[in-house]
Amino acid sequence: MMWDFCGLRPETIHQLLFLFSDRGTPDGYRFMNGYGSHAYKMANANGDQFYVKFHFHIMTFEEAEKWPMNPFDLTKVWPHSEFPLIPVGKLVLNRNPKNYFAEVEQAAFSPSHVIPGIDFSPDKMLQGRLFSYPDTHFHRLGPNFMQIPVNCPYRSRPHNVQRDGLACFD
Repeated sequence: MMWDFCGLRPETIHQLLFLFSDRGTPDGYRFMNGYGSHAYKMANANGDQFYVKFHFHIMTFEEAEKWPMNPFDLTKVWPHSEFPLIPVGKLVLNRNPKNYFAEVEQAAFSPSHVIPGIDFSPDKMLQGRLFSYPDTHFHRLGPNFMQIPVNCPYRSRPHNVQRDGLACFD
């Protein structure tokens, strides 16, 4: 069934080449690349807006309009020659989870959880995921999934109107 899907959709070739190449089979978790596929819209302190991919490339709105390909197409990679990578830091994992279920299995990540200064681009796949991820979290973890400790804001608790009922964690 997977090969039928891939054979009927040529846009999957890009992902298949990644998956079955040396890049798709890393030496271990220490050597695995981690980056997002969606383009987001960011604004700096001056109000200038840019499209960014968390891999980190930066493209101005004008460059996006002039670029010959759709910059929001997940099957395309922005060329490093035109949009060089910008190093922003290093993610250090300093311990394994003590309780795998509580710290990993109950985690609820969503592209809709953004901070001020980051906004959403016209990426169609991103637009679909903005709705579907929280909806999946409701189904998988219950309506109060933000009360699970791994999903709570750091050193803060959510204050919403979900106080009672199925899957209330207070």
